[in-house]
Amino acid sequence: MKLDDRFDALARTRAPDLWPDIAEREPHSSSDGGPSGLRRVGIAILALTVAAAGFAYAFRTFEDRRGPGSIGVGPSPAQSVEPAESLTAVNLRETDTIDVGQGGSLVFGDGSIWVVVLRDAETGAGTVLRIDAETGHVQAEIPVDAFSSWELGGGAMAFDGSSVWIGSPVFEPGEPDRGVVVRIDSSTNQAETIQLDGYRSVEDLMFDGGSMWVIATPDGGGNPEILELDRSTGSVVAHVPFEAEWWRSVISIDGTLWTSQRSVKDSTVGDPSLVRLDPTTGAKIVSVPTVDADGFSVFAEPVAGSDVIWAPAGGEILGIDPLTGDVIDRFSADIGFDIAAGSDGSVWALGRDRLERFDPATGESDASVPIPHGC
Repeated sequence: MKLDDRFDALARTRAPDLWPDIAEREPHSSSDGGPSGLRRVGIAILALTVAAAGFAYAFRTFEDRRGPGSIGVGPSPAQSVEPAESLTAVNLRETDTIDVGQGGSLVFGDGSIWVVVLRDAETGAGTVLRIDAETGHVQAEIPVDAFSSWELGGGAMAFDGSSVWIGSPVFEPGEPDRGVVVRIDSSTNQAETIQLDGYRSVEDLMFDGGSMWVIATPDGGGNPEILELDRSTGSVVAHVPFEAEWWRSVISIDGTLWTSQRSVKDSTVGDPSLVRLDPTTGAKIVSVPTVDADGFSVFAEPVAGSDVIWAPAGGEILGIDPLTGDVIDRFSADIGFDIAAGSDGSVWALGRDRLERFDPATGESDASVPIPHGC
């Protein structure tokens, strides 16, 4: 199939120069910009590729085969884990590419791919493109007062079953920065902006099946907070302050609360770790270094699986028990940009030149497709 409409104007949007902001930013703040990568996709897997004209989201569809696929045996996990059933074999192929310009985060929900693109670099406002996951056609363009983006991997965007949520800072000339959350009703495509009073930015948010969790930076800086929001009103119902030099994502799984953090020395960001916090006091319970066997790390962020946290670590992906913090699985992977957890227990990795699916039961890649545009 072919797309009838291409977004040439957005594709010509010039990406902002992020380095001056990064160089001057206080070490503890993490509200920075950049491209997004994978998020959970039901019907299609979107691969983010970087091109001179902007960002292109390439649709990768998969087809069932009869019988199990040929999967090799990979390295042994760090600890014994319950054996998993073989994944359904898939074929990956590129079907369409949509040029969207300066893209940020994306999420799947209600049969659509929701992509936020930069509309106003001065204020940080964006436009959400709602794309039909079956046809690739854009169903709606929704102006929003937010543009969620990271250097690598898309964050601060989630779907709760009925609404799309986006968190970001808002910049207005002569005014203090404001942290906002935008909620889009998927039945009407109507957007509502919820201002988080007392907070200057929103770094990440996630929906865990019951609660909406947000990482926000208070006005005036200082230590960050994890906020629990009432999904019906958007009001804050719980505050969890915590100490960190540098932070990025929030993960809520099996009743536990985790953040990704890094050390900072002389304004240089150091090694990463995944930190479990007390959900009442914010005190650190356990810290898990997310580096590979050679001590290398990447800037891609961890994601929650069904009962495990998958964390990128240099040339490996680590499986971390959310209750104990033990590394219960690890396998080699070319991560490059982002990872995502599949609903079937698989792990997807967007590498430097390909998209791959990994079977945690074997630690092997059982399906891959080249990224034609390069990354």
